[in-house]
Amino acid sequence: MNIPVDIKRIHPDALLPQYQTQGACAFDVASVETTTIQPKEITRLKSGYVIRVPKGHTLIIAVRSSTPKKTGLCLPHGIGIVDMD
Repeated sequence: MNIPVDIKRIHPDALLPQYQTQGACAFDVASVETTTIQPKEITRLKSGYVIRVPKGHTLIIAVRSSTPKKTGLCLPHGIGIVDMD
């Protein structure tokens, strides 16, 4: 099933989410900010866009399995849930 998702760019430099490979099961997101994150620090980074989650669905934000090894970074709880409201 193909569910349309409304994405609004709110920063001119925002890279809209996109699938990077044909076999990708999810799209990649990027930040419009550049920063240094200190060890044990929790930081919020802006994407520069807003995603309207379709009714009856949720948006799941998860770190790629290679991210901690490549960058030393991870989500505090490993996953983020964005409800439609």
